[in-house]
Formats: sequence, structure tokens, C-alpha cells
Amino acid sequence: MDIGSRVRILPHANYKDRFAGCVGEVVYMSGLASGRVGVKISGHVNPNSKYGCFWFDVDQFELLESEEKTMLPNYSTASVRFLDGNTDSTFSYALYDAEVKPGDTVVVKTGHHGLSVAEVVEIDADGAKPVKFGREIVARVDFSAYEARKERAKKISELKRQMDAKVEELQQEAIYEMLAEQDTGLARLLADYRLLIETDK
Repeated sequence: MDIGSRVRILPHANYKDRFAGCVGEVVYMSGLASGRVGVKISGHVNPNSKYGCFWFDVDQFELLESEEKTMLPNYSTASVRFLDGNTDSTFSYALYDAEVKPGDTVVVKTGHHGLSVAEVVEIDADGAKPVKFGREIVARVDFSAYEARKERAKKISELKRQMDAKVEELQQEAIYEMLAEQDTGLARLLADYRLLIETDK
């Protein structure tokens, strides 16, 4: 279902069944109002809506033209789990890319809420099964550049830590030398320390 899809309002919908059986056009879909769709009904204008539409739950109308007609037939079926919202359920989606594997993160075209991100749980070994409302996997999400940036940031942080430690060590040694010039006791201690360090090498 997309903007422009034609729908028929079912009985027991909102507005006390006033629009039951009426045909309208989807004019607004938003993830902010999950499961709610704005439908513009011919001959009726909602004065409380800047779009002039009436709001219905997705189970309160039926599509007049199935989006399945627009789908190419050569797909397999994959079960996906959404990464936010309903993470406990899986849904069947058409899969055209043979490179996609279980565990991959993918962008999917949902039936009612536009594009979303999901994880592939399983690919049906028996081939294609019917899918509803033109649901399909659009593309696999490639994390390689992101992972490379994380690894680079990790290496930079480790090098910075090592450099800071070395600078601190050199600063301390410089302070010892400076003070040893003014204190013979410290000078003897520093000489003994350096002798032991050299012996360990």
C-alpha cells in the first residue's frame, strides 16, 4: 500500500460506520501514528484535518487493487524480524537478492508503514510463498564502512593512549634529571635506577 492506493472502508470502522462501503484514496501514511492511515473519501472533507482526510486503522479498510500484481514472480520468501517495535514476531517478505542470508540486516518495504529495518531470520527452502501488500526486501544493509570506521577509531584511541603514557614517562625522567642537578642524593638514586634498568636489558 502506498500513497494513492484505492481502498474500501469496512463495516465497524471509525466514525460509527458512517463511511462503511465508501471508496477512498490513501493520502497520508506516517510512522508517528503506527497503524493509522489518512484516507480521502470522495464527496467528504474532514474539517479537523489539514489534509481533508479521515483516519482509519489498517484493518478497517481493504485494498481495491492488490499490490501483488506489480511484483515480479521470481522471488523466494524470507522471514524477517523488525529491529524495533514488534521484535517477537516474524513476517514473510519477498526476496529477490540471492546474496542475502539469515542474520543480515535489511531494508524492507512494509505493507503499511513505508520502509523499515529488519533482520532476516530464515529463507524458505521451498521457494516462493504468497506475500501480502507487496512486502519485499529492498536491499541488504552494508556495515563494512561503519565497522572500518569503528576499528580506525579504536586504533587511534590506543595509539593516543600509548603516546600519552610515553610522554608522561619522558616528562618524569626530565624532571628527575633537572632536580638531580640540584640534589646529590637524588642524583645518586637516579644513577642507581638507570644502572638497574640497563642491567635488565
